[in-house]
Amino acid sequence: MTSIIKKAKVFIREPLLNSKNPKPVLKHSLAVGQILEKFKYSENIIIAGYLHDIIEDTNIKPELIQKKFGIKILRLIELNTFDISIKEKIESYKELFSRCKKNKSALIVKTADLLDNSHYCCYQNDGKPNEWWIEKLKYFLKIARSKIEDEPIYIELLKRYKEVINTSMTFNFPKKAVKKFVKESYKEMYNVPALKRFLKHLPANSSILDFGCGGGQDSLFMAQKGNFVTGIDITAEMIRLAKKKAKHSNTAFKKSSIESFFSKQKFDGIWSSKVFKFIPLKKQDAVIKKVFSILKPGGVLYITAKPSDKRRDYEVVERGSVRKLITRKTFESLLRENGFRIVHFQYWKNKVGMEIIAKKK
Repeated sequence: MTSIIKKAKVFIREPLLNSKNPKPVLKHSLAVGQILEKFKYSENIIIAGYLHDIIEDTNIKPELIQKKFGIKILRLIELNTFDISIKEKIESYKELFSRCKKNKSALIVKTADLLDNSHYCCYQNDGKPNEWWIEKLKYFLKIARSKIEDEPIYIELLKRYKEVINTSMTFNFPKKAVKKFVKESYKEMYNVPALKRFLKHLPANSSILDFGCGGGQDSLFMAQKGNFVTGIDITAEMIRLAKKKAKHSNTAFKKSSIESFFSKQKFDGIWSSKVFKFIPLKKQDAVIKKVFSILKPGGVLYITAKPSDKRRDYEVVERGSVRKLITRKTFESLLRENGFRIVHFQYWKNKVGMEIIAKKK
């Protein structure tokens, strides 16, 4: 941590502790800065993250910020500050997001802001999802996508959004509410580069199983390319929505876990993105065996996992659910020991995830 970052942390302490905002703004500002440090962004972006609420929630003047930290950091803070002349909440956040879109660094700061806020703003006091705030998050993801979709912090926020959407399905929501923030929740939010890496290993018009398909976004992308896709997911509401969005005769969706899934058909490819981290460590070997059994000889598997930051595999409670973190060695061994040949491995940026493409021997 540089001296100027330390200076920023000291600078915000007293003003934010004495802020009129009843929310824990100091804790939040520190968390935003730490998120940006974790993702190893530039010094200016990190400092702007620590200071992003300083104009909005204190009496600190822009002139003082410029004097201490420079015009570039002041500009990032101002872009992340609500226009108090706009009283209507929805109009206010949309105007702020539009301003941030003009500056990639400002968008990154706002992404960190929303990522931290999502852990308490996405839910009401009774534990149910906060529809208004989720809609706000969805709007930001859409507006920011063209600028920062490949940034690891954007990918993390998108993942968080999907988790909240999936959680919302456990509650008895009115149909109108479900339609409002889930119907289009996965629209155009698939991981195109990864899908292309997978599909290039398959022949045209392949049969593909999307294991853990969620709302069907990846399934629909692959179907649009002429493939025949079966999507399975354990959440009934997700399957209902996937079926509703499916406009291709070459898609089919079914509520099922991979363990209980039965098919007489063998598949050319199996796609499993961001699912394996939820499978208990003791069951992972059985899941890979099941995947192997329903692939054709020479069939292709795309699978992702959450990498361990230790030299061992372990489980951790994160954002209300248990994540399974495994080492690269474990990940590759699971596949090789079950009859796969690895043809591609890569870590995602900052090792927030890892992916393997493997072929059945």
